Amino acid sequence: MRFPYDLDEFFQIGDQSIIFLYEKCKEKLGEEKAEEIRLFVVSPKNQPEHNCDIYRFYNKLKSKVQDLIPLTYWQAWKAIMHDVNTKYGAPMGRPNVGGAPDGYTKVYQRRVSLPYDGAYDRGGAYWGIGRPLYVRFTLDLSYVEFFRA
Repeated sequence: MRFPYDLDEFFQIGDQSIIFLYEKCKEKLGEEKAEEIRLFVVSPKNQPEHNCDIYRFYNKLKSKVQDLIPLTYWQAWKAIMHDVNTKYGAPMGRPNVGGAPDGYTKVYQRRVSLPYDGAYDRGGAYWGIGRPLYVRFTLDLSYVEFFRA
C-alpha cells in the first residue's frame, strides 16, 4: 500500500556493501531518513545471528524503509476512503484523527463524493443527507477531519 518507489531495488544488494543501501536511501528519501536506516541496520539488536534470521531481518528492514516513505496524495486518499465492514450495516461516518497541524505542514482538502443515495461514500460509510461533505488531511494521516460546508 505504501510503495511510491520500487522498494525491491533497495534490497537487491547481493555482494555489495551496506553503503550501497545507504546511498540508495539517501538518493530516494534524503539524508536524515537514510541515516535512520543506517542506524537500524548497524544496531546489534537487529543483526541476524543465523542464516535463517536473514529473511526476518530483510522483512524488518523493508518495513522500516516503508514507514519512512511518505504516502502520495492518491495513496493517502485511498487509505482514508478504504472500504468499511458493512457485515452488520454501514458505520456512521468515519473517524477524525489528530488535531490541526502546525503552519508548516501541508494540509489537503477534498470533497467527498456520496454517490449512493447521496448518503453513503464509495467505501460504504453512512453520512446522511445534507450539505456537501469534505475532508482535510495530511499525507502522513496524522490529521484527518471530515466536515460539511
